[in-house]
Amino acid sequence: MNPSTPLKTTESNDADNKPWRATLLSAAIISMAGLGDSFLYPALPLHADQLGVPVIWIGVLLSINKFVRLGGNYGVALGIGLLGYKRIAAVSVVLAALTTLLYGVDPPIWIWIFSRLAWGMAYASLRMCALGYATDNKQHGLHLGMSKAIREVGPMAALFIGPVIAAQLGVQATFVVFGIATALVLPLTFTLPTGSSAVKPEVHGGFPRPNWFDGMVFATALADGVLTVTVGLLLLSTGMNEGAVLGAAALFIALKRLGGVGVAPASGWLSDRWNIKYVYLGSVLGFLTGLTLIAMGSTVPGISVMFLSNAVGDTLAPGVAIKANSIAKLNTLSAVTTWRDIGTACGSLIGGYVLLQLGAAVVFGVTAAVVALFTMKFLAMSPLRIFARADRV
Repeated sequence: MNPSTPLKTTESNDADNKPWRATLLSAAIISMAGLGDSFLYPALPLHADQLGVPVIWIGVLLSINKFVRLGGNYGVALGIGLLGYKRIAAVSVVLAALTTLLYGVDPPIWIWIFSRLAWGMAYASLRMCALGYATDNKQHGLHLGMSKAIREVGPMAALFIGPVIAAQLGVQATFVVFGIATALVLPLTFTLPTGSSAVKPEVHGGFPRPNWFDGMVFATALADGVLTVTVGLLLLSTGMNEGAVLGAAALFIALKRLGGVGVAPASGWLSDRWNIKYVYLGSVLGFLTGLTLIAMGSTVPGISVMFLSNAVGDTLAPGVAIKANSIAKLNTLSAVTTWRDIGTACGSLIGGYVLLQLGAAVVFGVTAAVVALFTMKFLAMSPLRIFARADRV
């Protein structure tokens, strides 16, 4: 036996493991960084007095972190292009830990605003790092799916563990605990890979002009944002007992997150066996089916199909975009995440109002028509070769 053979195999395995280490570490970091933000959504409306927040500011504080990302994603891309993923991740974890700690020390309202803005930028940065590492390999789909699943674990855990800690120590102390837990992952950022051009990619030109794919991302995110804030109203319209609506709505929101944990890796694995566009197209068609079901009055099946389909589409969209434009990677990621954020923010903002004014049939029917138009454009821009095996692309 050639004595060099085992050494060569070991080196090959190490090389194969490096992309996985980057994907898993970057996803674990953002997962832990989101503990405080996840718990804030149920805690702030219920305990605003304890946290020192006037009622009028609750909605602002829970949304301002999303709106700051609309203009911040491209700035994050520029920062990564200048400093690299590793340094940006370290700074972002510090910001995440600091802002979470601040939630628990009864700060004045201007500190609350600063904290939410800072968290918005920290999240945008960590998300870009996670997507960047996950797409820095040939197996885009599986890496994106595993990254999505891990990123959901921390926020889900916070929703279960947070109330338990709060019952024992109080709401403010819970944020302090989560802030310390976030700070403990800072050493992980120093173990992220460095040294390759992919870890410090270049930003080419300015923010990309929106294209047909950005429109599809926006349309599906808009519909998802509308559904997320109106799921309770939709269930109430089915004749469900008012006391049961809250529990059912929470169950569907949990299903949305569980979809990211369970469905995303499977869809990523499939997308590496077939062209990623094929699996993404299936998710969009599923999403369109869910919209149509809700518009026709089949509310519960429609909600279920929409949330599960969006878990797949949201996971794979960055990979599809990069397949089309792998040269300007950071520009592409900033565009996809920005249009997704715009859609989600707009949907969350107008969802309740338009549903009450127009009704589910009109709102979800019109949205289904818009998504259908972008789906047809998707097919027109991506001929039958999207059904080719991945190894032939």
